[in-house]
Amino acid sequence: MNLEAGSVRKTRDATLKRVLFFCGFFGVVLFSICPSSYGEEFKAFAKISWGETAQPSASKNLCEVIKPKSLGDYSNFDPIIAERISTIIAGIRDENVTNLLPLFHPRLKITPTELRSVFSTWLAVYGKKQTKSIYRLFALKHGEESAEQTPCFTDQVAILPQYGYPYQLGLLVQILGEKELGRLYITLVPYKKNWFIGAFHSWQWTHTGKDYNAWITEAGKDSREKHNELAFLKLDLAAKLLDGHPHVTFADQVRVKNLRDETLKAEDLLEILKADIKDHDVVEFSSSLAEGGLGLLVRIRLKKEESARSLFTDCENIQKSLYKLKPWFQKTEGVFCSYLLPREPIGSDGKLGGMFIKNNQK
Repeated sequence: MNLEAGSVRKTRDATLKRVLFFCGFFGVVLFSICPSSYGEEFKAFAKISWGETAQPSASKNLCEVIKPKSLGDYSNFDPIIAERISTIIAGIRDENVTNLLPLFHPRLKITPTELRSVFSTWLAVYGKKQTKSIYRLFALKHGEESAEQTPCFTDQVAILPQYGYPYQLGLLVQILGEKELGRLYITLVPYKKNWFIGAFHSWQWTHTGKDYNAWITEAGKDSREKHNELAFLKLDLAAKLLDGHPHVTFADQVRVKNLRDETLKAEDLLEILKADIKDHDVVEFSSSLAEGGLGLLVRIRLKKEESARSLFTDCENIQKSLYKLKPWFQKTEGVFCSYLLPREPIGSDGKLGGMFIKNNQK
């Protein structure tokens, strides 16, 4: 199960709020906060040039990659920050809930159960043998009233800072599993003369051992063979592997989404699925990271609550119908049916959840 605690920040069109909601279906976990006061400007930040020659001089939001003294050692930047990063990485490597919990900002109110859920997700996705290592450390500087994305030009990414801290750090961690790669992004904010975790967000970087570039390549082949529906879903999956939302936005994700939308309009494919899945209110679809490869997710709104047995039979019938009618669907692993009650919002699983029917059950 994946939990996501929505980002708590002030924006131009919203008041401060805290949201806790259930996340989707592919190994994403996120916790984040909004602080109540500005952080202390530590001396280490005064040493940063902020790449003024490479960035617009008028920009209030600046980002710089901090280079380590040696692999994982940032004592050359700031001893206190280096010690805190070392402690966090050790806690993540050991999956030590007791040691990690005190490192989260108190306002997050993270529970042991939430952290254990994160580690359970990692176990399911990456296996027992996992290596966690620092990939990048970003220093961020932004205006007092700014919580907009800050471009980090050297890495072709943009980072959304935590509101209320003019100075903060972004730690990007790589998770090397038995078959898959993952990414973990951590925001570090100053609090009581030290640095605490203000955001904690992880996602898969590969699926079935293939990164987003490999999925783009496959989609290109499908497109040339006029399998546009399949190409669309593979590009959608590639975009999900680049999904550090809301904290990290990769330039390649924007490119992949544009390519996906040029391949086929989402509303056109939705209408196709509505016509094929008759007598159902299909409200949403997307790719899913299915075991073995690419899956199709369809969300269906029910008129009333139904039994699990009834929904399973219904999803089996949907799978059989799509397999019979759509040659492109035969090249996927199957369909994940997500059922929503009348008033539940689209965008995530509802109370009833869903089930996956593999294509070997024809």
